[in-house]
Amino acid sequence: MIVNSTFNEETGTATVVLESDIPQQVTVTDAGAFSVGGSVERRTVRLQPRERVTVTLQVTEVNGRVGLGIETRSRLYAHIIEVPNHLFTTDPGWGTVRLVGFGSGLGVFGAVVAEVFRRKFWQKDNVRKVA
Repeated sequence: MIVNSTFNEETGTATVVLESDIPQQVTVTDAGAFSVGGSVERRTVRLQPRERVTVTLQVTEVNGRVGLGIETRSRLYAHIIEVPNHLFTTDPGWGTVRLVGFGSGLGVFGAVVAEVFRRKFWQKDNVRKVA
C-alpha cells in the first residue's frame, strides 16, 4: 500500500513510502522511462508486515507528470505524481482571484474606452445622412 509519495524537481527524484500487511518483495520502477525508451530505473525492496519502507529513485517527467510502476508478486500498480505548476510562486488564494478579477475588469474598461474614442473621433467622415 502507498502511504505517501513526492517528487523533487531539483534532483529529479520521486520518493514513495510503502507499507504491507504481509511479507512481500516490491519493485518500484520509473514508469516515465517507458515513454522515452532506454534504460529503466528500478529498486527492489523486501517488506515485512506493518513495516514502512521509503524508496527513492530517478524518474522521467512526461507531460507534467512522473509515474511509478509498483510491482508485487500478484499485481502491477501505476502511480502518477503531478509535477508542481509554476504559474504561481505560492498557492493561489483569494488575493490572487481578486487581482485577476481586477485586471480583467481593467482590461474590459480599457477596451470600451478605446472603442468609444474610435467611434467619437475617428469615424466622423464616414457618417452619412440619409434623407
